Amino acid sequence: MKKVLIALAVVFGVMAIGVGTCSYYVFSKARAFIAPLQQYAAIDKNGTNTSKFSPPANGELTEAMVKRFMAVQESMTTKLGPTVNALKEKQDELQKRQNDEHRQASPTEDFAVITDMMKFIVVAKNAWAEALNQQHFSIDEYYWVRGRVYAAAGMTLEDMGLRNFTEALKNSGAGGDFTGKITNEIASNEPVPDRNRELVAPYVAKMKDWAVYGFFGL
Repeated sequence: MKKVLIALAVVFGVMAIGVGTCSYYVFSKARAFIAPLQQYAAIDKNGTNTSKFSPPANGELTEAMVKRFMAVQESMTTKLGPTVNALKEKQDELQKRQNDEHRQASPTEDFAVITDMMKFIVVAKNAWAEALNQQHFSIDEYYWVRGRVYAAAGMTLEDMGLRNFTEALKNSGAGGDFTGKITNEIASNEPVPDRNRELVAPYVAKMKDWAVYGFFGL
């Protein structure tokens, strides 16, 4: 996964700076990913709950919030689980081939993996938006709840930073300035109420598998 992240960073960097000193091959491949990123960003408009969310001052989750969040994760798992497993199998096969041949992945192989991921994020984002609508989540409420749930579970949420990148892409246009980066996002730096830990505890084991959705900003 680390090599894929590095390759993704190259792709995003190339799209941000334009051709510059990059090879035409790398630039042309990177540009091909703009459309999926634009689709990913546009799916936010599919949300039916656009009401303003005001987080509770005490930072406590409610039982209803947690159940709705977990229902979103279960829905995505039902729809996306087979695809996630297939992607993992392909990456495992690629890693095994590299190990057997004592080599690193070629640029073509890296871009093939990224292409699969870029296709996946659009499908995944649609499944996520449908699940949010089913659970009457606004986007702001969902991300607030997501952060508190992972903090209550004592887990660090790995996030590619796709939301930041797509926002920059919308604001500056393809090839515009972009100062974001792929990051590891800590779910929340605020104190975790005991009530949150109590509500989330029954789901922690499953959340280790669900964290893959958080990686794609979902």
